[in-house]
Amino acid sequence: MRDIISQLKGVLANNKALTLDQWRERSFVLIFASTVVVSLPALIASSLRSLKDGLLWNGVIYVAAYSFNFFLLIFKSLPFRVRAWTGVVVFTSLGVVSVYSLGPLGSGRVWFFTASILATLTLGARSALLLILFQICALCVFGYLFDVGLVTPIVPLNFSFGVWVASTITFSFLSIISMAAMGSLIRGIGFALNQAQDTSKELRESTRQLQKRVEAHNESLESLRESEQRWRFALEGSGDGVLDWDIPQDRLTFSPAFLRMLGYASEELEGGIEHGLEIIYPEDRERIRSAVEELRGGTRVSYQDRYRIMCKNGEYKWLFGRAKVIAKDESGAPVRVIGVHTDISPLKEMEQEKIQLQDRLNQAQKMEALGTLAGGIAHDFNNILSAIVGYADLAAAELPADEEGQIYIQQVVDASYRAAQLVQQILMFSRKSSLEKKPVHLHYIVKEAVQMMRSSLPSTIEIHEDYKKDRRVVFADPTAIHQVVVNLCTNALHAMKDQKGLLRIALDDVHVDVEQMVGEWSVDRGNYSVLTIEDNGSGMSKETMNQIFEPYFTTKAKGEGTGLGLATVHGIVKNCDGFITVESSPGNGTTFNIHFPTQHQGSGEIGKSQVSPPGWEHIQRTASGHERILLVDDESNLCNVGKELLEKLGYQVIAISSSREAMDAFARDPEQFDLVVSDQTMPDFTGVDLFAAMSRVRPGLPFILYTGFTSTITKEEALSMGIKAFLEKPLTATELAKQVRAVLDSRLTM
Repeated sequence: MRDIISQLKGVLANNKALTLDQWRERSFVLIFASTVVVSLPALIASSLRSLKDGLLWNGVIYVAAYSFNFFLLIFKSLPFRVRAWTGVVVFTSLGVVSVYSLGPLGSGRVWFFTASILATLTLGARSALLLILFQICALCVFGYLFDVGLVTPIVPLNFSFGVWVASTITFSFLSIISMAAMGSLIRGIGFALNQAQDTSKELRESTRQLQKRVEAHNESLESLRESEQRWRFALEGSGDGVLDWDIPQDRLTFSPAFLRMLGYASEELEGGIEHGLEIIYPEDRERIRSAVEELRGGTRVSYQDRYRIMCKNGEYKWLFGRAKVIAKDESGAPVRVIGVHTDISPLKEMEQEKIQLQDRLNQAQKMEALGTLAGGIAHDFNNILSAIVGYADLAAAELPADEEGQIYIQQVVDASYRAAQLVQQILMFSRKSSLEKKPVHLHYIVKEAVQMMRSSLPSTIEIHEDYKKDRRVVFADPTAIHQVVVNLCTNALHAMKDQKGLLRIALDDVHVDVEQMVGEWSVDRGNYSVLTIEDNGSGMSKETMNQIFEPYFTTKAKGEGTGLGLATVHGIVKNCDGFITVESSPGNGTTFNIHFPTQHQGSGEIGKSQVSPPGWEHIQRTASGHERILLVDDESNLCNVGKELLEKLGYQVIAISSSREAMDAFARDPEQFDLVVSDQTMPDFTGVDLFAAMSRVRPGLPFILYTGFTSTITKEEALSMGIKAFLEKPLTATELAKQVRAVLDSRLTM
């Protein structure tokens, strides 16, 4: 019973779109379930009544019919049409039994009518028509049998066969009419169900299509969100700043990355395009303004440029900006511009470093070329000076020692040595010679350097010199000290150009009591000699002062300086274990204080560039001889002057200006020469080559090598090879005579 009630609830609750067959089955279940549920009380009452009246078989038939209906609902596995025909047969059988028992007055016709309606409802009009024909035939047969007396009903009949036929015809008419009406209704229901089915199908298809569109739309939204997220991540990852310009509203919107790049808060950059242009570097502003106006006016749709923009901290960054019009109104006027900006400050710094490195490379190449040129100049110039000094010595040898002309000759020699020192400075500047430190008095070198510079000073510059002379000396290379003075004075003169200037140069002594750090310099305790060079020129800012000792840093215009002057000063002072202090401010001049550590020294004027040689009488007494000397120099005038100087000292000299001829002369009789004196730089054989060749013929040959300049061999290397002396031009008669005598005398001690 519970199953039947649940089926009934399911049927009543089912609101799905049905086909006609589904609707018929549903109606069958509804009718039979209702019959089983509702007819149970009637079944009980009828069965009791039949027992009371003695009609046991009648009650049995009712119970059997009820049971059939019950089982038709229980056995749902049977096909629907089998169950429907079974139910129709049951109802028809009840009608036959009722007609047989009670005649036309009983409930037989009701059962027949119910069966026909059920057949129409569940099996269709044709099945119902067949059933009605069967029912008519059954009524007619029963009427005939009752009329002729072959069958006797339980309840006696009080009407004739004609009345029976009339009632049968009426019943048939009503059944057919009901069947027709019911069939028409079912056809309408079927059409409606088909329509509903089609509509439901269309609705389901529409729903499915709508669902697909919704899903596609959701996928598009998700893809759009993912794409937007990827672009946002890409922009955030790249660090690029995005600018959105609403032209009609004149409103700028900066992306978070752009704000972080510049260091501003969003409210600090609120405003129109003019407000945005205010933070652009002044030199770039008008160019960017022009591009912006062209975008606003529609004369261009995009632009890209490099420019500088001010950050919140006041510093400027280089940006590479790209902007494009992305929206226009109906008239074609731009309404929205998007700009993407990349911080290229590191690239600009790299470009600047590249330029600086290229400048340094160019400068290094110039210095290399200058070094090569300086080496050639030094060689030729020292040869010339050697001839000048040599002939001056010869002239001095021809005059009495107290002759006034000796003074003039000495001036020629001193000037020649100053010229030689200038050559040495050129070589050191071009890194073609090394520092040779020795004890020197600074004031001699400083005075000489200042004296040399006076001739090149403009008339608007006045020099004040203040030197404190004492017995303390500095351990340094005189030529390097000379270069320090020249470089500092040159910078001071540049700072005072185009104005009346005062250049003050002073020397003083100070004592440092404690070890300390002065800027980058580590200062030891002790005594220092201080060289001060002060000017009243344009001065320097603190930022400039922090860079002045960097190589290639210069504030001079292109072509006016190399940026190496103060770097060279820095290196020389550091090599001397000294330190530098600088005092300057814009418009108030500059003061350099160069501190050199000093040591106590006895009397003498160490550091003077010119030294008066002893007289010829002294040279002849101490350095004369009678040995045979081979003199080799490709410069014929040097051969001549050397030959004459040595012959005046009593030596027998053969002077040859060709190294190959000299080698041939030596090879003919290697033992004829007591000493060979040779220049280093010559065609065919260098001095070292000549020594090597002669030594193979005569090992232990006394050999003196001299040079105007050479980068192929050093003094130490020459001496290690067995060469007895290594001299540098220009040579004085005294120096040459002393070395010749010393080498010749050394043979006697071997």
